[in-house]
Order: sequence, then C-alpha cells, then structure tokens
Amino acid sequence: MAAALVLVALTGCSSSSQDEAAVASGTRSPLVPCIDSVGENSTLTVMGDALLHTPYLRVRGKVRTQFEEEFYWRNGQPDDPFDVRRLSAFVPGGSKTALLYPNTPAGGDAQFAAATCGLEFEWKAGLSSSEFESVVSTPGFLRSLGRRLCTDIEMSGDTVDYLARADEELAESEDNAAGAVDFMRAMHRNSLQDRLDYLASPVEPGELPENRRSARHDVIELQDILGRLEKETDEHLLQIKRDRVEFIRAALTFQCPALDD
Repeated sequence: MAAALVLVALTGCSSSSQDEAAVASGTRSPLVPCIDSVGENSTLTVMGDALLHTPYLRVRGKVRTQFEEEFYWRNGQPDDPFDVRRLSAFVPGGSKTALLYPNTPAGGDAQFAAATCGLEFEWKAGLSSSEFESVVSTPGFLRSLGRRLCTDIEMSGDTVDYLARADEELAESEDNAAGAVDFMRAMHRNSLQDRLDYLASPVEPGELPENRRSARHDVIELQDILGRLEKETDEHLLQIKRDRVEFIRAALTFQCPALDD
C-alpha cells in the first residue's frame, strides 16, 4: 500500500562555520550539516549506495531502506520483522545506478543540494530527529534524489509538459487547500475500516494467504498514517506541494540543465 505523508516542521538552509549549509528542523533537532551542499559532484556508485541503503521510507509503521522494501515485495510480503539471514543474502534487481542521471555539470550536485536541503519532502515522513539528521548527513543521498528526478524528466520525453503538469497539480492543491487534512483523515479511516472488516470476515475457499497478510500490513500502515495526521495542517500539506515544484526546478537548473534547453 502506498500512502506517503510528510509530517515534519518546515526547514531552512543557513551557513555554518564549516561552510556547509545546515538544515533547521524547528523543534525537532538542532542545525545539522547538509553535507551534500559542498564538494565536487558525487559518483554514481556513491549516490546509488546512498539511495538504496539510507533508511528514509516510512512504511508499515517503521523507517526502512529501499533495499528492504525491494526485499519485502520480491519475497511475497514476508511478515515483519524481516528474516535477517535471507535479507543479508538478498541481491536487488537491476543496477543501483541505472536511474541516476549521469550528465550533471561540474558543481551541479552541490548547488542543487544547497538550493533544496531546506525543502519539505515526502521522504521526510515520520522521521525522528536522529533519523532526519542521519539522512541529511549521508553523502550523496540528497543529490541522488535530484539525479533520479532528472532521469524521470528525461524519460517523460517532454520537459515543458512535465513542468506544466507539476504546476497544474500545485494550482489544484492551492484551490483545494482548505479541508485537505480532514479529507485525508476521512479517506484513510474508511480504508482502515475496509481492511479491518475484511480481516474479520470468514476465509473464502481458495483465498490466497498473502491477501490476509497484505491486509494486516495495510492496517499497520493506515494506523500509522492516521496517527501522524493528528498533527498535520492544511498549510503544511500545501507547503509540501510548493516545495515539490521548487525541487523539480532546482534539479533542472543545476543537475540536468541540458533537459531544460
């Protein structure tokens, strides 16, 4: 079940004594280094490893890595906690660098990170202060998000249309900002009740066991989201949408300007 929520305080970049940008996360944590905002461009391998192994995805009530999530989906959604022995031997499919845009100009990675390290993103959902600091302090991670977005834009085949659709989605969010959180709460409550009703129903002949297992995981996910929605606001959800457009434009400006010609 995919249900991403961002529930953290607004952040901002500033200068530190080490000439690194820093991320302010309100009452959640002190300023922490935005490590990707300085230095030469990262190698694709460094960024691929960071994207695959950094715990930043909050799913089913826990913060996980992309590596764990691929293991989860390719192994028939095994019950949590993960089988450590099988996970240690797991080899993810495809190349960890295949979706990272390779043609960033010199200095583009650091410029992109400096421009975006204070934005609100869905990947921040549910992170504790220490988890947030760890993610922002992981070399290559923030840069990898921009490089992957550049590839998404390139694969779309039309940068102008990609930007236009992002702007249209933002405009729609701005028009419907009032009551957005209440709508999401109601939607997720209905989904949760649907899954609970299913789990309480008799097992049908021929029903696949993984259907019930998946439903149990959906319940964990929905309960976690509803708990975080208790502190969410319409204004913050709209800020996430606005920052998403800024993130796209920063990637095009600094990491893949050739796509914006």
